[in-house]
Amino acid sequence: MSINVSKLISYWQNEATRSWEIAIILFEKKKYPESLFFGHLTLEKILKALVVQNTKKQPDFIHALPKLAQQTGLLLDKKQKEEFAIITSFNQAGRYDIEKNNFRKNCTLEYTKKQLKKIENYYLWLKKELSQKK
Repeated sequence: MSINVSKLISYWQNEATRSWEIAIILFEKKKYPESLFFGHLTLEKILKALVVQNTKKQPDFIHALPKLAQQTGLLLDKKQKEEFAIITSFNQAGRYDIEKNNFRKNCTLEYTKKQLKKIENYYLWLKKELSQKK
């Protein structure tokens, strides 16, 4: 089955933008764990746009940012891989009750601000990677 590559890239880009907007709104409402969850979704979706762009295939139905980054062909350094793994944990912690309580305790204003800044920097970098290869 063939896919419309440009349409699919556009879809994932728009979804990433929407997720980032929601992450910011949630942060402003002091919903820090939920904000980080949507921060993760932002990177997941922009990476999926890059997967489509670089492979001309549908992205896998996965949430792991390091694995998605690998599928794009981007070369991450050790620090980036570690940070992507941490950000991926926001996805699991935001979904499963057993992990939510500990995650909520860790999501202070300072911690969330720091993590959202990292997410924003990665988001801007990945958007740039996407626009350079069009």
